[in-house]
Amino acid sequence: MRRKYSEMAAQPDLYSVKVPPSSLVVLVGPAASGKSSWAKKHFATSQIVSSDALRSTVADDEAMQEASADAFMLLHKIVEARLRRGLVTVVDSTALTTESRRKLLAIAAAYGRSAIAVIFQIDEKTQYDWNDKRSRSVNQRVLHEHRELAADVMNHLPNEGFSAYYTIHSPQMMESTQVIRNIVDDAGPFDIIGDVHGCYSELCDLLLKLGYQQQSPNQFLWKHPQNRKLVFVGDLCDRGPDTVSVIRLAMEMQKARLAWLVQGNHDYKIAIKIDTNDPLPEQPQNAGEITVREILNASANSPQLKQQIIHLLKFAPGYLIFDKGELVITHGGILDSMIGSWSPRIKSFCMYGEVFSPNNTAAVHLDWIHRRQVHKTSPLIVYGHTPMQNPFIFNKTVDIDTGCCYGGKLTAYRYPEHITVSVSAKASYARKKRKNFLSEKAIAKERGAD
Repeated sequence: MRRKYSEMAAQPDLYSVKVPPSSLVVLVGPAASGKSSWAKKHFATSQIVSSDALRSTVADDEAMQEASADAFMLLHKIVEARLRRGLVTVVDSTALTTESRRKLLAIAAAYGRSAIAVIFQIDEKTQYDWNDKRSRSVNQRVLHEHRELAADVMNHLPNEGFSAYYTIHSPQMMESTQVIRNIVDDAGPFDIIGDVHGCYSELCDLLLKLGYQQQSPNQFLWKHPQNRKLVFVGDLCDRGPDTVSVIRLAMEMQKARLAWLVQGNHDYKIAIKIDTNDPLPEQPQNAGEITVREILNASANSPQLKQQIIHLLKFAPGYLIFDKGELVITHGGILDSMIGSWSPRIKSFCMYGEVFSPNNTAAVHLDWIHRRQVHKTSPLIVYGHTPMQNPFIFNKTVDIDTGCCYGGKLTAYRYPEHITVSVSAKASYARKKRKNFLSEKAIAKERGAD
């Protein structure tokens, strides 16, 4: 049975490190305390920025301390470049001084990224044993100096500005650690918005209906008197008449920490097309080309706006976990076994769901919810991607894509109230494909239900 994340963290034999999306993870601890091995176990090589590796890069010798200044200059530039793009970044250095951590925290703050610290406080005997087994052992005098610095870390780090910190005390704890990605320390209340697809006017109507107030002079910033926040299930782009305004609203709300976004397949495709700068035909032939042209025209005199749009759409997380694991939001779908992890397969599933094509007909993206085994502690999963005539609630999942761009409705799911609020589309902006706008009756027929 799947346990809640709060329950997992409370287990003595299971330790959870919660990594927010787009965050900075700073490893803190002496040499030979297991930091590098731990990082390689839980993160991709591209996500880890190692001071030792950079010393080797600039001096062909990771032990050459004289190269440290150059190595850390590169380290800070790499961290800045990754955080600017919204990519999870793990800094593997000792980070034992307040000053070394302050520089990293400043970079994270400049881009509005969360910073967490993982502190390695391994006993002296284990540390010295590990050092003896390393291919490049560290001088024992250096180890002693590191341990003295490490003993002082907790006198300062809790007040330095990290959003969370975790301490690993033993090899057993190191081995049993689970890294839970994309978790947000926020319980709402939320208004989760279905696929907008460029329907800006309808989005404004929905926000008004939900009680949000437009902030003058910034027309793209909306606030709620009860401090509610928005979560977009992805597919801000395409099909509707005003993708740029939808994106700018999402950006302004996110910048004000009043909104979250998960990545939709249309968002990702559009970001890739904009980022590659491939030439477009003079007369765009499809919705994607029209949207790309719209964004390029809007950002023609503002390269900064273009980069902001690329970063928003290209690097949004595939899913988000809220309210201590009670609520998961994604675009196309997610299996319970995937929650807390990340891989190319999970990324594809989050964008497209599990494609089910009965008798080689048009794909239906709902098969995963019918096979879901729901338990008392299973999270509520809210998603979009597959357009429905009405919000579809089944097996503790909610599909809130109600086909606004097809002349349907734009829908919000209110959490924790568990109610839906919708506004009708003002026009049909795109042509519906066969079996691409489903009713509960159509789903039952596809599944062969009685």
